[in-house]
Amino acid sequence: MIKKLNIVVLLIAVFLVGNLYAKSDKILLKGECNSDNILLLTSFLNDRSNITVSIKNSMDGDYDFNNHAIIFLCSNEYLKLSELEIISLQKNILNGSLLIIDNFNSDYTFSIFLKKMLPEYSYSQYPLTVVAKDNPYKINFGNIDLNTRQIFIGEKLRILAIQDKSLLGEMNNENLDYTKFLATVVFNYL
Repeated sequence: MIKKLNIVVLLIAVFLVGNLYAKSDKILLKGECNSDNILLLTSFLNDRSNITVSIKNSMDGDYDFNNHAIIFLCSNEYLKLSELEIISLQKNILNGSLLIIDNFNSDYTFSIFLKKMLPEYSYSQYPLTVVAKDNPYKINFGNIDLNTRQIFIGEKLRILAIQDKSLLGEMNNENLDYTKFLATVVFNYL
C-alpha cells in the first residue's frame, strides 16, 4: 500500500516538475501585421519549448492591452494610438508586458512616442547578442540584419523596436534565424 502511494506521489512530482516551466501567454497584433509568420513563431515555440502562445488581432478602437504578455504594433501603428490607448499600454508595460514595435520609420516620431509613454526611461541601441543574451535556439546572428532600439526596465526588456524592416516580414521557413531571434526574446523576457 505504501509502495503504491510512493509511486503515485513520485508520478505527481514528475508531472509538476515537467509543467513547472510551462507558460501560456497571449500575443496582441495591432496594425498591418503578418499574421502568417506569427503562426510560424507559435508553432516553433510549441515544438521546441513549453511555451504556448495564442494570438489576437486588435480591431480599430480596441485599446484593451490588458492580459497580453506581448503586444505587436506593426508599421506606424504607434502613431495612431489615442491618449487612452497610450495610458493603457503604459500600464501594461510597467506591469511586465513586452511591446514590440515592428518596422518604425522615423527616429524623431519614435522618440516623441516614447517620451509620451515612458518619460522616465530612455531607449538604447544594444547589439542583438545583448538582447538575446541566452541563445537556446542557436541563432546565427550573422544572418540577421536588424536595426533595433530597446528599453530595459531593471533587467527585463520591455520595448523592442525594429527600424525600417519588419521582423515578422523576415520570418520564413528557409531562414529560421529571425524566428529563432523572436522566439529567444519571448523565451528570455516573459
